Amino acid sequence: MEDRLVGLERRLAQVERRERMARWTALAVVAGAALLSVSRPASTQSEGTTVKAPFKVVDARNRTLLDVDVADGRAVLRVYNGAGKSVVGLADMGGAGGGGIGVYDGVGMPAALVDHSAGGGRLLIFNDAGQKHVGEFSATAKGGQVVVGDSAGAPRVRLYPLPGGEGGAMALYDAGGKALVELEAHDDTGRIHLREAKLGKAHFSRP
Repeated sequence: MEDRLVGLERRLAQVERRERMARWTALAVVAGAALLSVSRPASTQSEGTTVKAPFKVVDARNRTLLDVDVADGRAVLRVYNGAGKSVVGLADMGGAGGGGIGVYDGVGMPAALVDHSAGGGRLLIFNDAGQKHVGEFSATAKGGQVVVGDSAGAPRVRLYPLPGGEGGAMALYDAGGKALVELEAHDDTGRIHLREAKLGKAHFSRP
């Protein structure tokens, strides 16, 4: 599930390497004119201004506020904080289409990622080291699901709908990633299943 974050970070890193090779301060004036054009009422707009990427927008002290670039033929936009760290990144994730939004902490570590999965949208929450996602809310073919992981990113709790809209369920996982407890509510009945990890079979079920 972390391939999307790796891809987003790789494209952002490509932009950073190009920034060290050249400065685009002259284009800041053009970018500012483009932003002013967009902010005007529709009745006073002309055909607008076209700005060719890459470019960046700087403040009065020449600090980068945002930049737009192209990595692997895909658009990338980044927003920076006062310390010059990227705190938000938007990118075309490629493939069949769709985008990704990465949110980073004050030192540039990943904090959250919003992208698309096979079933629809997905939100991933990362640990303080920015390495493992410890929370997930995503859409699947059956509906939505919520996964809560430990600090290492291993799943510990999963909430999900049962097939056919029959009800909902919750699964609890052990340290080895096996679902040993399952709670289900469907057909006007609540059910509980306890499994023995070594044998992999039901230890207790009710009803």
